[in-house]
Amino acid sequence: MILNIHNILFDTLNRAIELYYKDTSMVVAYGEGDYKQLVRRISNTSEPYPMLWLSSGFNFEFGVNKRLNSIKAELTFIVLADGNKDDSYTDRYFDKYTSVIYPVVEAFTNVIEKTNGISIVNDDFKSNLTDFPITDSNVLDSPKSQLTAINEIWDAVSFPITLKFYTDCFDKYLIDKNNFKILKKCS
Repeated sequence: MILNIHNILFDTLNRAIELYYKDTSMVVAYGEGDYKQLVRRISNTSEPYPMLWLSSGFNFEFGVNKRLNSIKAELTFIVLADGNKDDSYTDRYFDKYTSVIYPVVEAFTNVIEKTNGISIVNDDFKSNLTDFPITDSNVLDSPKSQLTAINEIWDAVSFPITLKFYTDCFDKYLIDKNNFKILKKCS
């Protein structure tokens, strides 16, 4: 059985995390796509932040766990928060990373652990965080001909994580086998 993991993650994570930063409530937005789409989205100043972003392109492994069918997915998430171009990196790491970004990673872990039907396979994923400030789209490996100016400074951390989804817990996200038919059969 195949699950629509994209919809499960959107329904589970979009606006599911709230944190307080300098006496202001912030709700974490969720998005998914490649780096070009991320640049486009963070360039939109009306977009709420902080943001949890799932990088497109991940591996699936289908299996059966004694009584439950499961899908294991190797995913990479990015947590972004707006930065201040006038702050030094030390100030940015102390302020946004300590007060916003790392708490979002912790809250993400809590949301996943409390969601019935999803488990974290690699519990040590937090030992593999990559910090990076985003000040231009070239940090996201865009070819120079496709560089897009980013109007704001963003601070971010990315992390690879492996999640297991149990198909028996997500009936409404199952891909309907009746929506297609095989037109040619191998002979």
